[in-house]
Amino acid sequence: GSLVSDVLNELEYICMYISSQSAGTYYIYQSLHQIFLRTVKTLAATIGYYNKNYADKYYTNIIHVYVEWQKIRKKDGEKEEKNKLKAFKYLEPKIRRV
Repeated sequence: GSLVSDVLNELEYICMYISSQSAGTYYIYQSLHQIFLRTVKTLAATIGYYNKNYADKYYTNIIHVYVEWQKIRKKDGEKEEKNKLKAFKYLEPKIRRV
């Protein structure tokens, strides 16, 4: 098989474990989300190509984990922005006094 197919098949295999919650999803997310999300985004066109037919869907576990991890990433990003604003509101008056 081609390198892309091999990578997608390996990712699908790993994502089956993640999707089934047999592995600690959040712990895996912390370690791998950056490279996983970037890789799947790069391979999205290929996944779409294989999924032309609605009856036969390929790489459904990859898609599921990608969607879930994007939600976690968005939530974490919103939390980080909220914490930055809170810190700025706390520090700004003190900076002005100095």
